[in-house]
Amino acid sequence: MAQARARTGKGHGYYPAKSAGYRKWAALSLRSQHTGKPPLAGPVKLGLLFYRVRPKSNRSDWPTIKPDLDNYVKMLCDALMDAGVLADDSQVCRLDAGKFWIAEEPCVEVVLEPLT
Repeated sequence: MAQARARTGKGHGYYPAKSAGYRKWAALSLRSQHTGKPPLAGPVKLGLLFYRVRPKSNRSDWPTIKPDLDNYVKMLCDALMDAGVLADDSQVCRLDAGKFWIAEEPCVEVVLEPLT
């Protein structure tokens, strides 16, 4: 799921429930893989591969449909901070991201490497 745009109402900002729920789920999943470790310090390289199931109506080799890749990246960067893997998403100094079709369940591959 991609990061939805923040909404405003009754004097405060919020994210739609579906987007906020996915972000919490992603953070829990990331936290379970980073248990007992402090947040990464310093600059990092972030690799993200987003896999989507191809709709029957789409014959394109590339998923040029919404959501946009940058919205996926924003969601995962926020989840990495929520999970305590990164102290801040400003630590990401190099980024390699892509979205692809997959035959099975949608998934995301995340690779973090410290830059030295």
